[in-house]
Amino acid sequence: MYDLLRGYIEEHCSISLNEDKMYLIESRFGPLFRELECSNYYEFYLKAKHDATGIIREKIIDAITTNETLWFRENGMWALLREKVIPGFMKLLRSGAKNKIRIWSAGCSTGQEPYSIAMLIDSMLANVMASDLKPEQFQIIATDISSKVIHQAKEGIYSPMEIARGLDEDFQKRYFRYNELSWQIKDSIRERVKFLKHNLQNRLNELGYFDLILCKNVIIYFNESFKEDLLKRLSKRLDSNGILIVGTAESVSRYSKIFQRELYKNAIYYTPKKPTRVPYKKPNQKQDLPVGVSAS
Repeated sequence: MYDLLRGYIEEHCSISLNEDKMYLIESRFGPLFRELECSNYYEFYLKAKHDATGIIREKIIDAITTNETLWFRENGMWALLREKVIPGFMKLLRSGAKNKIRIWSAGCSTGQEPYSIAMLIDSMLANVMASDLKPEQFQIIATDISSKVIHQAKEGIYSPMEIARGLDEDFQKRYFRYNELSWQIKDSIRERVKFLKHNLQNRLNELGYFDLILCKNVIIYFNESFKEDLLKRLSKRLDSNGILIVGTAESVSRYSKIFQRELYKNAIYYTPKKPTRVPYKKPNQKQDLPVGVSAS
């Protein structure tokens, strides 16, 4: 029964579950079993297999992938954004090379990552040197497969425990308001992020092109075939000078034909691999002349 369910998950969800990961089914599928009124794995497999809506498939992906997230997770990445990436975007806006910067947080969970980006940009724009730029020039799109986490992210309401995980006191005071035992992010930041329910197995074209894509702690769940397919599609959604950031436990280096690995201090990021140009070679006139014709 395990093998049937694992085969379904591999084929329809593009998620590989080796023997050492089978605990994910045992530990995370309990609520789903109860919701679908399944008494065993075989019943669950049959319901998933015959579900024409795709809803069960999405629930499976949501159950396996973790929704645990932090504010300003991974210090190296935020130093990269603060010191290199966002200043570079500001330079592009000032020069007129771009009139808008588009950022995509894929697998955004309950919103901590995209809201962290919005707060960072706002704090940098508050600097007198950036007073010529407007928050509206930075468009942040955030997507997740789970309707539940997207709903929470849109509301922007967090428990004291969730707030305490990575958010410093200055940003908490500046960008949140306390409301009946919870904290809600202020509208000025909430309005900067557009949340959408989206499955990475679906087409990406409708999302448009981006200058920065964050796909952190997402691809680690997928099998190699889908991983490569997804990375190819992500590369086509990036601007020619765009940047991809993945989680520290993930690596894109093996897909060197798609992305170029870059390093800033201790943070790794990736840029789309530019096609190699073959140098022009002037034809040899003697060889190119028709037989019997000599050069004059």
